[in-house]
Amino acid sequence: GLKDARALTRQYMSVRRIAPERLLGVRHPRVRVISATRHSGSIKLGHHRGNRFTIRIRGVDPAAIPAARKALEKLVLEGMPNGYGAQRFGIRLDGHRIGQAIVGEDWSLFLSHLLGRPSPLEGNPKIREARAAFDAGDVEKAQALFPLKHRAEKKALSTLLRTGSPREVFHALGKRPRRIWIAAWQSFLFNGILEERLAQGTAGRLLPGDIAYLEASGAFCPVPEDAAAPSFQVRAVPTGPLAGYDLAWATGEPGRIERAVLDREGADPESFRADHVRTRGNRRPLVVGVREASLEDEGDGNVRLRFVLPPGSFATVLLEKLIGASVR
Repeated sequence: GLKDARALTRQYMSVRRIAPERLLGVRHPRVRVISATRHSGSIKLGHHRGNRFTIRIRGVDPAAIPAARKALEKLVLEGMPNGYGAQRFGIRLDGHRIGQAIVGEDWSLFLSHLLGRPSPLEGNPKIREARAAFDAGDVEKAQALFPLKHRAEKKALSTLLRTGSPREVFHALGKRPRRIWIAAWQSFLFNGILEERLAQGTAGRLLPGDIAYLEASGAFCPVPEDAAAPSFQVRAVPTGPLAGYDLAWATGEPGRIERAVLDREGADPESFRADHVRTRGNRRPLVVGVREASLEDEGDGNVRLRFVLPPGSFATVLLEKLIGASVR
C-alpha cells in the first residue's frame, strides 16, 4: 500500500508453488528474504494479530516532549479513537465521494470526482491540467494528458470516448477499485459517527443500546437498552457501523447518533444492496488498545515513537493525537 511507500517494512506473505530454498536465494537491492517455510494454508487479508510501528519524528521542540508523552500515556490507558486516516480517502481526499456516487448510482458525479476537479494536493501539474480539460469537456485532451501510471483514469476516458456512457466506464474499471471507493464511503460515515461520540465523551464508554466488541473473543454483543450500567466480564468497547444492507444497528442513544449521521449524509443502508454494490456491512470498534508504546528523545530535535496497533487501525491517527496536526 502507498502508506508504506516511505517505510522500511517487515511483512509475511504467501508464495505458491515455490521451494523455500529458491525464496531464500532471492537477491534484490531493496528486498531481503528473512525466512521462508512451508505452510498448509495461505495468508489472507487480516490474518495477523497487529502491526508494530517504529516512527522517527523530526523537527520536534524539546519542550513539547513531556506533553506528548502524557498524551501517549492517555491513549494507552483509555484507548485510541479507531478512525480512518486521511490516506483512506486518496490523494485528493475525495475517494469517499466517488464511493457515495457509486452507491447512489450518480454516474455523472462519479466521473466528475474520478476524472475532474483539479486539486493542489496532486503535485503533478500535468494531472491538474488533465482534470481541468475534462471539466471543460475536452475528453480527448484529458485522455492524452493523464500519465500512463494513472491506469484507471486512462481506461475510464478511453471507455467514455468509445461508449459515451458513464455507467459503462464504471463497469470497465472492474471490481477492485469499486471496492476501495465503497469502503472509503463506509469509512467516512464511520468517522462521522466516531466524531459525534468523541464530542459527547462516550467513544470509549458503553451506553445502553450499544453493540459491544468483546476484545478477548472478537465477538459482538448488544447492550440492552434497559442496562443502567453495562458491564462485561472481559474488556468490551462500543462499536460503530460500516454501513451495509444486512447489519446489526445500535439502538437507544447510540442508534440515534448512527441514524442521524447517515441521514445527514444522505446514506441509505438499503442502497448498499444494489447488485453493483452488494455490501452487507460490519461493525468496527470505536476505540482500540495501544500496546508497547514509548516515546524516546534522540536529541537534535528527533524523537523515536514505538507502538503496536490491531489490524486495520491507522498509525497516522495516533500521530495526529500526539502532533495535533493532520498526517498523510
